[in-house]
Amino acid sequence: MPKLLKKVPLEFFDKNNAVQYQLQRSTLPNGALDLTASKDHRTERLHLIWGFGTGRKGITFIGQNEAAGFGQSRVSWYQASGELAITPGLENKVKDSVDALADWQTPSKREHCFSCHVTRQPGARPDQITGEIAEVQCERCHGPGRSHIEVVTQGSNRPGMAISNPGRLEAKELLQFCGACHGEPPEESDLPAFSQIISDKRSIRFPAKRLLLSRCYDESEGKLQCLTCHDPHENLLSHYHILTRNVGPAIRGKAR
Repeated sequence: MPKLLKKVPLEFFDKNNAVQYQLQRSTLPNGALDLTASKDHRTERLHLIWGFGTGRKGITFIGQNEAAGFGQSRVSWYQASGELAITPGLENKVKDSVDALADWQTPSKREHCFSCHVTRQPGARPDQITGEIAEVQCERCHGPGRSHIEVVTQGSNRPGMAISNPGRLEAKELLQFCGACHGEPPEESDLPAFSQIISDKRSIRFPAKRLLLSRCYDESEGKLQCLTCHDPHENLLSHYHILTRNVGPAIRGKAR
């Protein structure tokens, strides 16, 4: 985010919809950035509250407009170019500047987005979430820590109160669990869904649903799962360097 802040203001023109975007310092006293969208001589403003993404690839924004509506910005910032461009999945035609500014979110859609990108209290609006529960922390996957502590201190062994351990799940169950945020795989009999995954290039962003279509998954007889290669508790880059050094030669040797 600091790298992005040094670059503002940033502009982007969407030729397909004739929309001019600008990312600029916020007009609010306690705000950081605003996004504006101008179309047909009308400008709408989104006060940005959250930036989703580590910044390695890019950052997509969640903000609030003057009418108190929450939305996902229709443009994102991309690290490789250092510029703004259309957010993946939001390439459709827009009818006006309000439509061009963001993908406006219903409470249920907003809940789904934040349940994956932030460790948070269910039902809290984006402007109510504090920094203490930002990012994906332990409780996002393992459940409330308070319940676990209560079990220990009370000497209770109630299964419903114990901490969740996704690592104990069977392969397909784990794919469903991880897929809640990384692309939930369809049922094996849902051929139209598999066809859509194959034809949609954007599905590469959702590894859980694509893993079921891989040759490796077939040859593992359903045992290959997310934790086979990915340790969610390790630094991503350093972990994969070790993994490819140990496993890569064997994989390349079997490739046809």
